[in-house]
Amino acid sequence: MKYRIDEQEEILYLDLNSGVTAEKAIGQIRSLLRERSVLRSWDWIIEAHVLPSDLNVDHLAELSQAYRVSEAHAAEAQAVVAMVSHDRYLHLWAQVMDFHFPGRRHKVVPDLATARGLTARERAQRR
Repeated sequence: MKYRIDEQEEILYLDLNSGVTAEKAIGQIRSLLRERSVLRSWDWIIEAHVLPSDLNVDHLAELSQAYRVSEAHAAEAQAVVAMVSHDRYLHLWAQVMDFHFPGRRHKVVPDLATARGLTARERAQRR
């Protein structure tokens, strides 16, 4: 999995299109969250035209535990995760992830430009 941290915009970019397994991606994300806990409150853009074929609900639960923040912080943090994909069922996963990740809303968008626009609008509303 490739990633990029945009310090100025406070966005974590993740690219799952490299054929990475869910196990490896979850491990890398967990490491990132341990090293940089501030990423929990940032917006994320996930390029996911090719989702890991081994991805399942257990992986979401594992990632949710690594992400978990306090209830008070979750109420304050209103970060958005923009998932760039044409998968016609990913919006269903997005709804499940909203439940598992308090303080985050997950949206599926068709391209990177739309994802950047979404995060910019969300950030402007929070300020």
